[in-house]
Amino acid sequence: MARRQVRPGRAAQFLRDVPLAIFRGREAPRFPHPWSALARASAAIGIVAIGCAFCGVSAAHAQALFDRRPTLIDDPQPQRFSVCYGHTCSVVVTASLPQAAWQRVRVVFHAGVDGPEDERTRIASAIALLETLVGEITGTARDLGGDVRGFLKPGQMDCVDEANNSTTYLKMFAAEGLLKWHEVGPVVKRGHILFGMPHATAIITDKTTREQWAVDSWYLDNGEPPYIVPYRIWKNGWSPPEK
Repeated sequence: MARRQVRPGRAAQFLRDVPLAIFRGREAPRFPHPWSALARASAAIGIVAIGCAFCGVSAAHAQALFDRRPTLIDDPQPQRFSVCYGHTCSVVVTASLPQAAWQRVRVVFHAGVDGPEDERTRIASAIALLETLVGEITGTARDLGGDVRGFLKPGQMDCVDEANNSTTYLKMFAAEGLLKWHEVGPVVKRGHILFGMPHATAIITDKTTREQWAVDSWYLDNGEPPYIVPYRIWKNGWSPPEK
C-alpha cells in the first residue's frame, strides 16, 4: 500500500525555507500570514540569533567580521598581490604569477575592445582565467559557489573573499592599462546580519555613462566568469535565477 506523503504546514515550510535562503544568499520567502512583513522579520531575526548563539558568536561580532577591512597589498602587480580565502579574508596570502601566465590574461583584452559592454565581457573572462591560475597556486581551485556546498572544505571563499580578490584583479588590469572604459571602485556591501542577508561585491564604473556595475563571483564555482550587473539592481537584493 502506498504511503501517504505528509506535506509540512505552511508555517513549518516557511521556517525550513528561511535558513536555506539565508545560506544561499537569496531573499527569504514570504510568511503565509496577513502580518507577513512582521512575521518574516521576527522569524529571520530569531533564526539568525539562534544560529549565532549556537556557534558561540554574537550577531555584533559576526557583523564586525563582515565589515572589517582586511590588510591587502594596495598596489597589486602580477609579481606580488594578495589573495583572500577561508571566509571574511581570515587567510590572506601573497601570490605571484609567472610572466607567461599573466600574458594569457593580457591576451583577453588585446583583440580590440569594442566599447564598455565588450570590455565588461572581457573583464568577466579575465577574472575567470585569473581564478583558475591563482587557484592552482593557493589551493583555492576547488572553491564552490555560495557558502553551503563548500562548507568546512579547505580553500573555500565567501563573498568577502571573492569581492576583495576580484577587486585586486581589477586593480591589476587597470595598472597594466588593460581597462579603457571602466574605473575600479572599492568593495561595496549590502544588508546586515540581522536585517537582510549581508553580501559584498567588487564594483566598476563606466567612464562614459558613470553607471556602476557589480562584479559578483560569489555565486559561481572557481574559474567561472562572474556576473556583472548594474549596481542599482544588485544593491536592492539581486541574485541570479535558480538553475
